[in-house]
Amino acid sequence: MRLSRLRFIAAAGFASVFTCVAAMPSHALGLRAASPAVVAASAGGQTALPIAIANARDFRGQIRYSGHRLGDGIGETVEGSLEIANRRWTMDEHSAAVWLHADETSSWLRTGSRTLAFDDPLAVAALANPWAIVLCSMSAAGVQPGPSDVSLASGDGLLLYVDRVSGEMTGAVDRLSPQRLAFSFGHWTTVNGLRVPQSLVRLQGGAQTGAFVVDRYDVGWTPADTTRPSSLNRGFAVPAQLRPNGVALITNPAAASAPFPWRQYGTAFALLLLALLAIAWTRRDALVQRICRTRSEDPRGWRFEGSTPFVTPEGYLLFENRRYKAGAAFYNRLTTIHSSPMFIRISAPGVPHAVVLFRKLDRGRASVPLLARTRRPGFTLVEALVATAVFTIVVVGAVFPMLFVLARADRLADQRQLAVQIASNAMVDEAAALEYGGRIDDGSATFAVDGMDLSIGVAPSSLTGAHDVSVSVRDQDGHVLAKLVTLLGPPVAPPASPPPGSGG
Repeated sequence: MRLSRLRFIAAAGFASVFTCVAAMPSHALGLRAASPAVVAASAGGQTALPIAIANARDFRGQIRYSGHRLGDGIGETVEGSLEIANRRWTMDEHSAAVWLHADETSSWLRTGSRTLAFDDPLAVAALANPWAIVLCSMSAAGVQPGPSDVSLASGDGLLLYVDRVSGEMTGAVDRLSPQRLAFSFGHWTTVNGLRVPQSLVRLQGGAQTGAFVVDRYDVGWTPADTTRPSSLNRGFAVPAQLRPNGVALITNPAAASAPFPWRQYGTAFALLLLALLAIAWTRRDALVQRICRTRSEDPRGWRFEGSTPFVTPEGYLLFENRRYKAGAAFYNRLTTIHSSPMFIRISAPGVPHAVVLFRKLDRGRASVPLLARTRRPGFTLVEALVATAVFTIVVVGAVFPMLFVLARADRLADQRQLAVQIASNAMVDEAAALEYGGRIDDGSATFAVDGMDLSIGVAPSSLTGAHDVSVSVRDQDGHVLAKLVTLLGPPVAPPASPPPGSGG
């Protein structure tokens, strides 16, 4: 009957746990559906496309990115977004001074109060991320085989170059532009199933004219039945969680928007703990007997100390002039004692279990009379460890810092003495310079003397015609080592020099 009840409780507890775990969302458990790696064919059905190119051509959704320019506009932060739905797309990119918009029907550039329209977004030098336009062109116009086995062509006149080994797009050429524009893409990474480049270089006539590093991508896929891109990507604000080292932060907007299911995890853990406690409570007698049996058969080198019948009715046993609480079960029984360096083991016939206690340490006071020693309890091992820990804390926290301060005392004293000498000399020189003359000019000056900063200041005093002269010396950390202040009266005329040749 008891076994059936235990099985029922255990089954109920684990079933509750599995039910809560199964009810959790997949992203909370760290699971993610794997997108199948499909090699897509071209429009003619003859040439197979690399997986990365096929996924880029079939992409439908929203992408947000942010990064910074290199070269002339180094440090300028650029934020952008694009949305592709079927063969329609829209793209916005803006920085502190420029806003660029492009879609399948119109494109314009706004700088301050001026708005300029253009036909080819790739020909605009203000475009930071040309890969976004290439992706839109691939999704809208499709991809066909190129003139060579390492190139592909889009319907918008772009020539795409592909790495044979990795299948990544290494660059693109705008064949319709008279400026001989080319673009290089590198440092590819995967964000939410889409391969995206982190470094982009703009070339014109074979020479580099700009570079852009993407710090963050956010990629979101939308169902294929979307017919028109929405306008939510115009004027958005990219979160400011960017990495300065240029590594893309891979995020999943769907998973980031859902809160972590702490409540489900807590409920599952509570049910599991409750089931274990219920099982332990029904088997408490067996657990206690097992613990006592393990203690009594402890293989720690017990040494026989003898037997004694002297156990008080309260259960106290006297061993090595120390009182131990053995228990009332040992009263009026012949008790056997075994000892080890740290424990004592007490057992007796008729008592079903042995008692293991911490051994009380002897303080080594042999000169104390026996009666006085028996009245004072000894230190247990735990008390000795605690005392040692407290002593260590006091030594490390108070003694060592004091020794460190004393070791630096001589150097600090010499430094302050030197600072006082510097301040005294500067005060004497300044007072002598201001004592004579027609007027005293107010102001302050700072000088470097022997690795310290000497500051001299002259300011009007509250007394008419008088001035306050202050001299301070600071160390390299800005601490004031010495400061002198004095009061000077109105300056007097310098003594007249005797005429030449009048001296005796």
